[in-house]
Amino acid sequence: MAVDLRWDMGGAERTVLRAGQPGTYDSCGQCLNHAELDGAKVIGFVHDETACKYQVGQTHKSISIATSDDYGLTWSSLGQIITGSDAPAASKNTGEGDCTVIKGQDQYFYAYCFRPRDGALIVARAPASDPGPRRWRKFFQGQWDQPGLGGQATRLMGGSGVSAAGWTITGQEVLTGWVRGGLGLFLSRDHTTLTPLAEPILAVDPGDWKRPAPSELIFYPVILDAKTGANQLSNSWMLVYAYLQPNQGGDEKYLIFRDVTVSMSNAPVSPQVGVLLARWYDVALHDHCQRRPPFQATGALTSLKPSPDTL
Repeated sequence: MAVDLRWDMGGAERTVLRAGQPGTYDSCGQCLNHAELDGAKVIGFVHDETACKYQVGQTHKSISIATSDDYGLTWSSLGQIITGSDAPAASKNTGEGDCTVIKGQDQYFYAYCFRPRDGALIVARAPASDPGPRRWRKFFQGQWDQPGLGGQATRLMGGSGVSAAGWTITGQEVLTGWVRGGLGLFLSRDHTTLTPLAEPILAVDPGDWKRPAPSELIFYPVILDAKTGANQLSNSWMLVYAYLQPNQGGDEKYLIFRDVTVSMSNAPVSPQVGVLLARWYDVALHDHCQRRPPFQATGALTSLKPSPDTL
């Protein structure tokens, strides 16, 4: 969807990308994963799916590129740029997709993508001056020599929950990813070696995609610059993710924005990550409820107010 209104999220929705014809690489739908303004033109990196039977977990992913001359209201597809080496398979998630794209300081576009067959994060790149089809090369065994279309790629780490941004202050790339205890950050200077921080930046309980479920669910995390909304970062960030509360279905999503302020230190600092512990009083039931990890609600709570003994 696009909204034909420059300065707020009001206005009528307008569908700008549609599913392709049966048998095409986008027959099950298209999603705009990233848009890059290039003068008066917008370059779009589009996630495509085909051969889908979602009820049994089957789909086949790829990435294409498109351009727009009217700031995203209409798009012209240039074709696929990244595909997997595997073919669609019954009851399986195949191909390569779910990419997040950043423009490096070396004037290359880098696409970090999810490979479902082994749960891997892979990376491909193309010159920012010419990122069209057949210009992309995947990183494989230390070299950028595999074609974006069907080539092999080295597994960098687990690919679920990954998004990437460029940290302009340090010249590093910042990636999100799941680590022990929650959502973590990974840093890279060479686009392929990913170093995790020692602690997660967000403590997260194990989630369940089969909703409703007693657990919360956090998904599609991204890091954006708080001033521009782009994935070229200053030291003021936003951590943005989709959220489902415990016991809620998939139709009750929230979009969460959290401030992240970064400062530089001359000495190493150990991060401290925790979960807020709080005690609440239910006026209607004359009962207390304590927040603790993990917290699973056993019923609806009404008229919750902080009690004087909040921890």
